[in-house]
Amino acid sequence: MGMASLLLSASAAALLFLSISTLRLLGFLEEASSTLALALASSTFLQLVHGLARAGLFARGRPWKVLAVDAIFTLISLTGIFMLSQTARLDVSSAFLVLGFAAIPTSVFAMRSLPRLARVPWRVVRALIRKAWRLGRWIAATVCLHWATGQAPLFIAAALIGPYGPAALKACQNLLAPTHLFLIGLDGIL
Repeated sequence: MGMASLLLSASAAALLFLSISTLRLLGFLEEASSTLALALASSTFLQLVHGLARAGLFARGRPWKVLAVDAIFTLISLTGIFMLSQTARLDVSSAFLVLGFAAIPTSVFAMRSLPRLARVPWRVVRALIRKAWRLGRWIAATVCLHWATGQAPLFIAAALIGPYGPAALKACQNLLAPTHLFLIGLDGIL
């Protein structure tokens, strides 16, 4: 299955989820509580397709088409949000739905503007993933260690002391921030 047919089938599934979310939001279907989840899932996928198409246009050296795609997306999404706000139907679910609907025509325009996508054999993709993982595993470990040293104490303080623990720690961090900047600068010099 080629990349275009994969994107087409995934887009059709996202369009189906988007339609169900819209029908539930308008009250034609029950279970309005799941509307947000469906709207978020479908609009997120359509936003990813939109971003992929934009990146393809940038990579092919077509910045004017990217500008056109962005202008169309902004115009559709702002118009939809304004119309919903005027009818008092604007909430989180409907905002996600508007963004999903705005991504459909812009994704189609961007994908049609791209030349035919090259097909890459799976062995080449696997080799690239392995090569990227050799460096990526150390970056992932660094991110985990950075989070553990920077954010974990706040969560541990909240678990042991209560809600005032993280506030006290954050206040201490803010008081000591100028020395931290000095040490970072010193580290960059040395």
